[in-house]
Amino acid sequence: MLIQSKKGLTLVEIAIVLVILGLLLGLGVSLIGPLTKRAKLTETRETVKQAKEAVLGYAVKNGYLPSDLDSAGARKLDAWGRALQYYPVSELLGSSKYVCAVNSTSYEVRECTDTQCSTYNTKSNIAFIVYSKGEDSDGSCTGVSSPFYIREQGMPYISPCTYTPTNPQYYYDDVVAYVSLDEIRDLVGCPKFRITTEFLHYGYQGLRYGAQISVTGGFPNFTWNITGLPSGLFLQDSGSCTYDAVSLPCSNASPCICGTPLNYGTFPITINVTDSKNQIASKTLSLTIYPSETTTTTTTTTTTTTTTTTTTTTTTTTLSCASCGMYNTYGQCRSNCRGIGRSCVFAYCGPLWCWQCVP
Repeated sequence: MLIQSKKGLTLVEIAIVLVILGLLLGLGVSLIGPLTKRAKLTETRETVKQAKEAVLGYAVKNGYLPSDLDSAGARKLDAWGRALQYYPVSELLGSSKYVCAVNSTSYEVRECTDTQCSTYNTKSNIAFIVYSKGEDSDGSCTGVSSPFYIREQGMPYISPCTYTPTNPQYYYDDVVAYVSLDEIRDLVGCPKFRITTEFLHYGYQGLRYGAQISVTGGFPNFTWNITGLPSGLFLQDSGSCTYDAVSLPCSNASPCICGTPLNYGTFPITINVTDSKNQIASKTLSLTIYPSETTTTTTTTTTTTTTTTTTTTTTTTTLSCASCGMYNTYGQCRSNCRGIGRSCVFAYCGPLWCWQCVP
């Protein structure tokens, strides 16, 4: 009968196996920290992104920013269990502030382009900013008021945000998101509030005049202000304005320039209008009033003890190109119309064809 012997592992082999297991275990333990940190960073980025989208959605729906993240239904804690930082601009905060009525904000974000943040790209007209302070729970380098800063990840510093490459207190790890005013306005579909009237037709001194002004994109009721009108003309926002057998309907949404101009000339007219959401539109238009052909009679009476003498003087003013500040011929116009970009064009002075110098 043959006797078979069973050999086990030698002490050397067991030692080798234990060393290998120790190395693998040590490697695994060393990876747990970075992997956990990376997972928390990824989760926090998603949390900040979700908070930004929640606030943006609230603003698009309501036309203004919420006072806090709770009101927007957003998550408030990052992966480290710390509260997210939310800073809405005051110009859009509250139901009395409508985004379409706001053209600019006081918030500014500066995106650093080097480790020390000696240079940066500036983003203006920011609506709100939301961020996590990161693992170190220090947000001093991002800030709590405008201008906010977005710095390079890992920037070494000591509080309050002093760049220190030697023995730093913190390494910048904030997770930041922000939204501009224009992004919200585009999503809301804000209509562009503007005065659509492109020109004012000419009139004549001493004769009835009427012209209508119109706007688009605003919210009634409107508050109008107009400056530069010649004497005799005024803004009318109700009833009708009649001139040359034409009757213009005048309203708050479409007022009229109406009346009888007493002076002639070309007048720069500035029109300003504010709607119920405090949007403002303005435009400057040119109004030309031509002189009418008139006859003026002046009577002078001289009285003495024996004789009374009455003298009547009749003065006739004839309309000419010069009456409107224009020229009879192209040559006259060119000799007086000098300067870069200036040129001579045909223009009416009442019924007369003239040459006008324009910029």
